[in-house]
Amino acid sequence: MTQLLVNEIFWSIQGEGHFTGTPAVFVRLQGCDVRCPWCDTGYALNVRAEDRLPDNSTQVLTKQGSDPHYTATDADWLVGQLLAKQSPIRHLILTGGEPFLQDIVPLLECLEQEHFTVQVETSGTRPLPDPVPSLARTWITLSPKLARLPLPENWERASEIKIPVLQPDDLEVFVPFLERLHNPLVSLQPVSQNREATRLCIELCMKNNWKLSLQTHKFIDLR
Repeated sequence: MTQLLVNEIFWSIQGEGHFTGTPAVFVRLQGCDVRCPWCDTGYALNVRAEDRLPDNSTQVLTKQGSDPHYTATDADWLVGQLLAKQSPIRHLILTGGEPFLQDIVPLLECLEQEHFTVQVETSGTRPLPDPVPSLARTWITLSPKLARLPLPENWERASEIKIPVLQPDDLEVFVPFLERLHNPLVSLQPVSQNREATRLCIELCMKNNWKLSLQTHKFIDLR
């Protein structure tokens, strides 16, 4: 079975975008090739041999902070760890890193069999797999970045679009893509809780009838 490189697994509250306030289990995959200068999960960017733990290491379930160590596992082991928790939470957020750098379809299929709903957070820079049934039922959160733009076809496949904003120019390049979409769910997210970025996002949300995403987990000191 396909191996996945996993940085951490933890249970928390979704603090961003459409599912803000939803209890969820987060599975963070290792590796990203976008390299945003303000990334707040930089510990999950690099796939270095010296950071690799033994396969199927439960250390990824006990992390308390930023840690670049990761384990290689497969979908059956990962889902087994989730079920062993005996948690009633069935909303799973697959994040990174960049999840679509890896073959996540076997994991999606296993999660569907165990009645999880899955949300994948992606920069949209990688081709999405063909819409097999498990992927067609997956919520795709497209978070476009200026450092590397999403593939054009991925805008249409997104369930929601969540745009990090630090300054006015951050949005201009995305407007032509947004204008071509039919009734998209769009939210703007101030980068690093910056006060001026927050003011700008509020102004643009009011102007365009978009939503504001405030990373509420940071306000209440959750991961």
